[in-house]
Amino acid sequence: MVEVWCMVIVTAGLLVGFLAGPASALMNVGGWELQMIRQGEFVVDPQVDDGRVAWGRRAFASMGVTPAVLVYDETEGQTAAYPTEADVTQLSLHADHLAYVTRDQVGLAEVHLRTLSTGTDVTITGPMVRWAECIARGPWVVWVEGHSATNRLMAYDIATSRASILADQQTVDSPVYDFWASERWVVFTTYDRVEQRFVAWTAERMTGGLRRLPFAERPEHLDGDHVYYVAKGDGGSPTLHRFDLASGTDSAVATNVEIQGVRADGQHIAWASWEKGQAFLVWLDLEDGTPIRIPAPGYLVGGLRLQGDLLIWVGQSRVPRYPDGYSYGQSYLFVYDGSRGAVTRLAVVAGYEQTWNTDGESVVTPVIRRGGGLALASRSPSPPPGFADVPGTDPYYTAAAGLQELGALVGYPAAQGTDARPDAPLTRAQFAKMLAVALDVPASEELVAPFVDLGADDPATLFPHEYVAALAKLGVIRGTSADHFSPYAQLTRAQLVTLIVRAVKALHPELLPPSPYSPYNKYPTLGSFDPVHAANMWLAEQQGLLDGIVGFTPDWSPWQAATRAEAAQVLWNVVARLEPSS
Repeated sequence: MVEVWCMVIVTAGLLVGFLAGPASALMNVGGWELQMIRQGEFVVDPQVDDGRVAWGRRAFASMGVTPAVLVYDETEGQTAAYPTEADVTQLSLHADHLAYVTRDQVGLAEVHLRTLSTGTDVTITGPMVRWAECIARGPWVVWVEGHSATNRLMAYDIATSRASILADQQTVDSPVYDFWASERWVVFTTYDRVEQRFVAWTAERMTGGLRRLPFAERPEHLDGDHVYYVAKGDGGSPTLHRFDLASGTDSAVATNVEIQGVRADGQHIAWASWEKGQAFLVWLDLEDGTPIRIPAPGYLVGGLRLQGDLLIWVGQSRVPRYPDGYSYGQSYLFVYDGSRGAVTRLAVVAGYEQTWNTDGESVVTPVIRRGGGLALASRSPSPPPGFADVPGTDPYYTAAAGLQELGALVGYPAAQGTDARPDAPLTRAQFAKMLAVALDVPASEELVAPFVDLGADDPATLFPHEYVAALAKLGVIRGTSADHFSPYAQLTRAQLVTLIVRAVKALHPELLPPSPYSPYNKYPTLGSFDPVHAANMWLAEQQGLLDGIVGFTPDWSPWQAATRAEAAQVLWNVVARLEPSS
């Protein structure tokens, strides 16, 4: 099944180098431009809305870092810092208003409201609050304060500067668990001790009326006037419902499908699902009722966000990294652009819940490279042409588009543009060029390859002689014998991985730290299949270089010819981890 998960990974790299630098370019890939807007900083709960990005900064006294709320203006490219008296733990940005929660060293929390245009900042909670979480939406801020055993749901009217109690244990006889807010409504859940189940409630901003909702399931999402929930129908088949808070009408949106992590934004609904052990996402247009299936093979998916034409989520590689049998691999942030019909794997992330966001135009996410920081992804005004035979929802789209932009994957002329021929086998000479170009290995006509089977050297091109010679000089290419390379033989998957591992060790050894585990034990997916290639395969698997390979299981034959798509994916996994200056 799909696992919608929450995990916290704090690496040493996140806590090093807290001198934040200016915005800098990361890379362009798949129609997206990535830039680092904050570097070397532990980022708390970033938010993006209407051209602004806001996040919190925690204090590290030993490093001279003070707590603050920071706001980045996309138009001006400038960041403003607003110091706070305590650490920021959570934020909510909507238009001109930023609500945020601070928590001091003795555990007291406060909810604040900053108006960005005027610079005013007010504390909207009372004293002695032990815990708080807030949502800013239009004319009000809604938050829960207290602790797990007793709390209350509060609202603050921005126009009148008045706070009021929406629900507490005197009105609903239970602590508030989950809650959602729109500009008109708040929806929340409590636990009914008599019925021994969770129940849903709503309160309207304009009337303040509190009422229990008629359905028996926990809500999944609130969008405007609509609450979404999943009900088990006859025979246990799940059905996605939409309940209209204004009219009280209830309608089925989708039936007989596995649904998790529902998100909606006016015209679109999205959710995670699974089939035969493989995760995928569904993007549904409410106007025409047409669902689009977005595959995510080899990943666990979670943390969905939907705004406008953009759906973002995190996919965690299902390739095991450790011998405990339970840990999984690297986590990546994905974005589906509904206007272009393309899925792009944007960045490596740490796997936090609630730490990436979109406003329908841009995507913001913390990153774990460069000692931590914050990256902003914006749609490129001139996306790459792409390949006609690698559509936007193809699992290898990002790798193919990324290598195309680098000039490492050129393709073949086709009736409708250019074909990548993703399923075609790859020759050893073709991959030598891909590897040299993608990793920027210097090649020139002065280089001489130590092999006699490359044919006549064409001085008008570096293919294949000079690319092979450059890689042979580094010790990456060693040939099929002392003086033969077999340039036009098909490249096997084992050879593909070994060549990449050798190249990374020669050029970027920091990307492949030594594995603490033997490659000849039960933990590698392919086991000890070869004295040379098995160790390289396990190292590549453990370090995430095989992430995104469709069908990588114990049945994946290392001796089968590598496809052009597989080669692109493994190579892109390396390129995506490199610094722009590398």
